[in-house]
Amino acid sequence: MQKNAFGYNNRIEKVTMRANFPIVNKHIESLLNVQEKDSAYSTLKDMLVKFPARLEAVDARMAAVEKRYDSASEKLSSLEAKRADMRLSRRAIEEKITKYKIQLAEIKKNDDYIAVNAEIERLSGEVSKMEEAELEVMFSIDSLKASLASVRADCDAEIAELKRQADELKIEGNRIESECAAARRELDAAFALAPAPAVELYKKIRGMGRKLPIVVQVKADALCGGCHLKVSSEQLSKLSNSDFPVLCEHCGRILWS
Repeated sequence: MQKNAFGYNNRIEKVTMRANFPIVNKHIESLLNVQEKDSAYSTLKDMLVKFPARLEAVDARMAAVEKRYDSASEKLSSLEAKRADMRLSRRAIEEKITKYKIQLAEIKKNDDYIAVNAEIERLSGEVSKMEEAELEVMFSIDSLKASLASVRADCDAEIAELKRQADELKIEGNRIESECAAARRELDAAFALAPAPAVELYKKIRGMGRKLPIVVQVKADALCGGCHLKVSSEQLSKLSNSDFPVLCEHCGRILWS
């Protein structure tokens, strides 16, 4: 036996619908009210679900700003460490030069004297080059320190603005949560006012994953207001002659005209 979109046998469906929904079409306004409240609640619920991501995005931006400063600060620390290593290396060579100069006074042979003196000159040349390189690093450090202060100020200003946005978002989140709870109460009240069998059918269709609207008007050209496919003449006839819910044979939504 052929079944409809909801798994009911067509003949059984007619009997069941007539028994359980004797006056649904007379109460279509109640279902439309339910749908209006359901739409408002669903919108707020969706906003509430997506809200944490919005807050996390602001937190991520704050972390990125802080990372920008940390990167500049780490570069400064790296340069300062490099300068310290350069100074140690230079001083180690300077100590060698000092020892060689002391040795010169004790050397007797002319060849040895010349060799040690040449080494002193070579090491002194290395020290001179190291001092120049160290000066360049010092200039870079001074320049970075100056720019780091500006970066810190900019970062602080950005973080302050982002914290303000985060505070506003939290207030908005509380508002959405409150409005969502109120919308849920209004939806429950609308369900309570609508005929119980109609509510059961509405919830069943909704539970099948059908998106709003669930209760749709048949357009003048006999198209379903939900799926926009043509409603059969048989279903159109039921709208005026039947006292049970009339469903679109294509999408399963509740029809009204």
